[in-house]
Amino acid sequence: MKISYLLDKLVIMEREAGGPHIVAVLLKYVLGETEKSNMAKLVESVQNRFSEKTRQEVMTGAQWLRQEGFKEGRQEGTEERSREIALSMLKKGIDIKLIEEITGLSEDLIIAISAA
Repeated sequence: MKISYLLDKLVIMEREAGGPHIVAVLLKYVLGETEKSNMAKLVESVQNRFSEKTRQEVMTGAQWLRQEGFKEGRQEGTEERSREIALSMLKKGIDIKLIEEITGLSEDLIIAISAA
């Protein structure tokens, strides 16, 4: 199903049935499921088709998604850094239990890192 078809149906829903809130909820879901490469195009389509109230609710949802993405990226970076530290400690012959305690990584993951 094309996104433009879905957006057209949501415009009708906004006007006739659920009003801005239900449409905003559905659009937030669509934004959450949209690949990053298509996000700008989708946001532009939303801005061009929906009422101000719906746009405000959706943009608030988009901001939330952006913040969640930043949090996820920071967490991935922290986990990657912990793996690098664990590898360095392994190379220096430090005990796996101590590495586990310091990095917070599981023993299984540390063993997998040492095998790589």
